Amino acid sequence: MVLPTGELVRTGFTRHQAATTGEVHRWGLGPWLDGLFTQSNLGVVTRMTLWLTPLPEHSQIFRFSLHQPVDQISFIDGIRQLRLTGVLSGGFVVANDIRLLAERQRYPWRECGGLTPLPEAIRSRLRELHGLGSWNGEGALYPVNAAHARVLQDIISATFSPVVDHLEFLPATVGMPVEDHLAMAYWRKRTPPPGHDLDPDRDRCGLIWVCPVVPLEPRHVSDVIDTVERGTRECGFEPNLSLNSIADRSLVVTTAIVYDRDILGEDDRALHCYQLLLRRLIEQGYPPYRISTASMAEHPKVTDNSPAVLRRIKRALDPKGILSPGRYDLRSQWPAPLMPSVQSATIQEVP
Repeated sequence: MVLPTGELVRTGFTRHQAATTGEVHRWGLGPWLDGLFTQSNLGVVTRMTLWLTPLPEHSQIFRFSLHQPVDQISFIDGIRQLRLTGVLSGGFVVANDIRLLAERQRYPWRECGGLTPLPEAIRSRLRELHGLGSWNGEGALYPVNAAHARVLQDIISATFSPVVDHLEFLPATVGMPVEDHLAMAYWRKRTPPPGHDLDPDRDRCGLIWVCPVVPLEPRHVSDVIDTVERGTRECGFEPNLSLNSIADRSLVVTTAIVYDRDILGEDDRALHCYQLLLRRLIEQGYPPYRISTASMAEHPKVTDNSPAVLRRIKRALDPKGILSPGRYDLRSQWPAPLMPSVQSATIQEVP
């Protein structure tokens, strides 16, 4: 990292001249500084090491759909068990019907008479038209050989078959990025997406993410889904939801507020919906893992002395406050400035 002072900082063993383990061992010797430079404004990362996973010879994906609520106990408990035992070591996503409808078509303006949000009867008809469940999941398996693949399939089938409506296993194409999900940004546009040349910014698509972190337990999942569904509909938007299992004991619930920036006032209405959802989720105990640049001042309140500590770190690493002021530094919760009589003469106060 290059600091605002011009100093260079390397982490882990890479700071030691003769070390051979800088790129293969994460922690190094002494305090682990890496975390200071994620979601912060303390330095600019100019180099990093990414570890690649060997290309599996028998990679597979499995897909399923549910017509019942996704927060049923047996389903959520099944996900947690598969994560904790290492059966599901890769990404795992469960998306509601709105998320997948938005990737397949645009909002049915004519059928809805120009009104929003999407009526439940039309939502149900579109779900049937596209062969979707109320919730639809997909996960990846990385077995070491064909025999291992059969064992993993048996375990997943035993876990999910009793509680889902459809389950299938398919060969996977690994490492081939696609833009299928990008079409979701055009959901509320009144004109079709421009073929394969998708550019949501150029085409004035509006999309704001709300991303709370939720314990992998049925009651918590249910609370968040209910809050998002009620809040988005209050604001005239659809609950575009997915549950992302990227850890063993928690989910990231991604909510997409999708709108058309060509419609006057939609930016403000979408931002109001974002702030309403953010406030309600934080009050319920589900803070997000990231927030937008427009909401840094609304960072969830903390109950410890971390704002004061972050303020001192910011003053030390960026004494003139030149690097992204206010970005993930809890600035809105900093204590009052130190009195001049106790300030250091060599360190300027960060505004």
